Amino acid sequence: MSADTRPVLRLLHMMARSGGTIIAKCLGVMPGVVMLSEVHPSVPDLMHTPPTKKNKNALAVLWSFDPLRQADQWYGLLTDEDKDQVRASRRTMPFDESIAMIERRARQRGLSLIVRDWSHLDFLGEPFNPDPPGRFAVVESLGPRFRLARTITVRHPIDQWLSMRNLPMLREEIALEAYLAGCRRFAEEAAKLGFVRFEDFAAEPQRHVRMLCERLEIACDPSFEQRWSSFRTITGDVGGSRGQDRISLPPRRAIDAGLLDRFAASADYRATIELLGYGHP
Repeated sequence: MSADTRPVLRLLHMMARSGGTIIAKCLGVMPGVVMLSEVHPSVPDLMHTPPTKKNKNALAVLWSFDPLRQADQWYGLLTDEDKDQVRASRRTMPFDESIAMIERRARQRGLSLIVRDWSHLDFLGEPFNPDPPGRFAVVESLGPRFRLARTITVRHPIDQWLSMRNLPMLREEIALEAYLAGCRRFAEEAAKLGFVRFEDFAAEPQRHVRMLCERLEIACDPSFEQRWSSFRTITGDVGGSRGQDRISLPPRRAIDAGLLDRFAASADYRATIELLGYGHP
């Protein structure tokens, strides 16, 4: 059987409000790494979608999720010829072609590209897509071109929900039942691939960041704990977890007994915490 000679591409999957930004920042400061943040095959089409009352605020910031813009403005990876090619195209450059261009330029400089997937679109969807597919579009798009090194990070679904409810863009857009259905599908994928829980990462960052680096096939520099908070070429909560500049688990936000009962009554919730090894509070 012949060896896979395709270039390796590293994919980091994580849901919104699951502690993913701080984990991504720890990986982003590793030597020789460039990271695209929250990119997805649907973003180019979404950027040209007429806004609705529900999604206009979210669409207004979607330009920052453009991988070509990130590669050029954050890392200076694109050559003048690359930019001419993008400008000359009469259509939006397909996602896989964009990532292939970026990966090639990174590899030519001896750099390792990590793609932080915008998994939210595939499993929760709103306010852009009320019927998410429940599978990783980025894998389907990039799998034919690359040998994929992938890993997933997760968080307890109650804490993720409470954090999402604190985000104006998502507060009124996702019903609990739809959220838990998406969590279950994501947990099923995580169980198949292997995952790191945010809670475990916060308790032992050195151990779990090393594990993530091994899965992504990048070198791990243990000094990341002193450097992660200064990493700025990223989307999300760049100030750290609730403004912290050290790695720790935030206390759980207040939750009323009625909402806890709704979680406990959900078959999707029970399946999710079983798959991910969590308990119910």
